[in-house]
Amino acid sequence: MKLNVNKDILKLATECARGQICQQGGGKPCCEISDTVNGTVFFTDKRHPMGCDYQCGFGSKHLCVCPVRQEIHKQHRL
Repeated sequence: MKLNVNKDILKLATECARGQICQQGGGKPCCEISDTVNGTVFFTDKRHPMGCDYQCGFGSKHLCVCPVRQEIHKQHRL
């Protein structure tokens, strides 16, 4: 499944050092969203293996503030 994210959302990810790799190779995200709070706060259980400028530690989880990753989760529940 190709996960196309709106170009306006892609433009919001200006800090992405990986060039939105989550949109390449079929668009499968590299990290898995484990929890959300009201669809506005997103958490992953694991840190991205190569590091991510949009993740920060929050207790035993990692807060995800990537607009591209959040949009993929909202659209496709991935």
